[in-house]
Amino acid sequence: MKTVRELRAALKAKTDEARTVINDGEKFASVDSEIRSLSEQIERAERVEEIERNVEGRSLTEPGADGAAEWRSLARGEARSMTVAADGGAIVPEQLASQIQNRVSDISPIRSIASVVQVSSADFTIPVNVRGSASRWSGESDDRNSETATPTIRPVKPTFGEVNAFPVVSNHLLDDSAYDVGGFITNNAATDFAEAEGAAFVAGNGTNKPTGLLAVAPEAAGDDTRTAGALQFVETTGTSVMIAEDIVDLVYKLRAGYRANGVFVMNSTTAAVVHKLKDSTGRFLWTDGLAAGQPARLLGYPVVIAEDMPSIADSAFPIAFGDFRAGYTIADRTGVRLIRDEVTKKGFTGFYLSKRVGGIVTDDAAIKLLKVKAA
Repeated sequence: MKTVRELRAALKAKTDEARTVINDGEKFASVDSEIRSLSEQIERAERVEEIERNVEGRSLTEPGADGAAEWRSLARGEARSMTVAADGGAIVPEQLASQIQNRVSDISPIRSIASVVQVSSADFTIPVNVRGSASRWSGESDDRNSETATPTIRPVKPTFGEVNAFPVVSNHLLDDSAYDVGGFITNNAATDFAEAEGAAFVAGNGTNKPTGLLAVAPEAAGDDTRTAGALQFVETTGTSVMIAEDIVDLVYKLRAGYRANGVFVMNSTTAAVVHKLKDSTGRFLWTDGLAAGQPARLLGYPVVIAEDMPSIADSAFPIAFGDFRAGYTIADRTGVRLIRDEVTKKGFTGFYLSKRVGGIVTDDAAIKLLKVKAA
């Protein structure tokens, strides 16, 4: 294994090389990859050297094990947990990977397309102008003294809730594990929080949680007559299925001013169906992103996959389309807070994590839904 000094020298050389090939995309990408790899090797080597400087006087309980050698193996990622044989015999070291492999979580992307505000109090109101003022044309000698209608302002208040977790682990595990158990627990909880709030942004009922897009029963009525907070839906032509014309109808039900920032939102199951739809000339409505990281497009509008959206079923609302920055507001009261409790339960450490967040439909004219007609 190379020393930190040797690795740093190699990193400097690669950095100098990167400057000379910065205009050559292919070569620069290759050098950049080597720079990243060297940076990771340096970080790991520094951990090894730090542990090796502090192994004197330390030993493990494994019979016949050399303490210093075992600590060096832990530093190099050869983590071991001790297990007892079924007959009560000698302790056998079980080799573990140096990192915990996490399952990929389905985290809702609603936060990335909605309007997000930081608030100092849960008593937060958003004034929404639902318009209604009337202008007029006047001739040179026409009366201008009569009043016109005034704009209508509707106050909208996000509903707030606290999502929290309180995992507790033994101090022995924290002290002896080759993993950063504390960091693993807090990062895992933060991911769980993101999943919980994503589900609430879609279907939260507003009781100690955000009010979701579908919390108020959607209606077919127009923007001027619908219940406040209810989204308008377009029903599919056929029963239990959707066709290309249904997607087109959904797009043009939205006002032109909102369509400029329109985004489709659906889950993966629905996307698999929509991906196969064709127009009357046989062309697919769906086009994949031209580069990694770019969203797919449906009728030219970006598609966002939110697994919390309903799947295609009778009377379900599997697709939303609209300007979500205008239509939905997420209000963050606090970020993720962490309280480390080493007192309440002796010999154990608790990690209390919490986050307060609110959400609500702000402009119910900015988002439309596609409803599947029941058979």
